[in-house]
Amino acid sequence: MVEDVYENKETVNRQIAYLSLAWDAEKCIPGFIDNLIKNQITDSVIKALGLKQEWVNEPKNYIQEITEYLKIKTSYNSRNFPNAEEEKIARTVGTNLTSLSKTQLDCLMKQAECLTELQVKLYCPSLLNETV
Repeated sequence: MVEDVYENKETVNRQIAYLSLAWDAEKCIPGFIDNLIKNQITDSVIKALGLKQEWVNEPKNYIQEITEYLKIKTSYNSRNFPNAEEEKIARTVGTNLTSLSKTQLDCLMKQAECLTELQVKLYCPSLLNETV
């Protein structure tokens, strides 16, 4: 997993979106920037997102600019994110194959939807019909 996800740029060099339902959607863009700082974003993603070369060369100097740019590119809207209670419900659903309540299903879907949308727009822009 480390090679395929975190060392992807140096190994398979593919657009790969990874997520965990335990993540906070608010941390996806900061996480992407962190990966940019660590030189873990593939050139194809950088190109597809249209990141400025100076941002790629010195991302620590442009964190605010990159953040705002990515919010625009991903149609970031925190109003669509699960609230704290919905996140808690989604994160505490068991994996023991028992039936789930409508509330549990709704919370799981909301959490998965917002994380998947953000991660795909950030890390797999080639999956979209148009560039993010």
